[in-house]
Amino acid sequence: MSEEMIQQEYYCSFDVGAIGAYYAREIEQARHDGRIAKLPFNKDVPVDMYFDLGVNDNFTISFKQND
Repeated sequence: MSEEMIQQEYYCSFDVGAIGAYYAREIEQARHDGRIAKLPFNKDVPVDMYFDLGVNDNFTISFKQND
């Protein structure tokens, strides 16, 4: 049984990503390390998001807002 399944079924954890989800462990580790943060933004201006899935390098997400 995977660690995700153990956490979900035996410890009733809602912090575990969906079983088989891409990057679930990495996102949980980033959250644990404090690498995910809430940033201030202007709610009246659209936010552009750019994704680089990274075939041979790291996965990145960039956010941009023009005001």
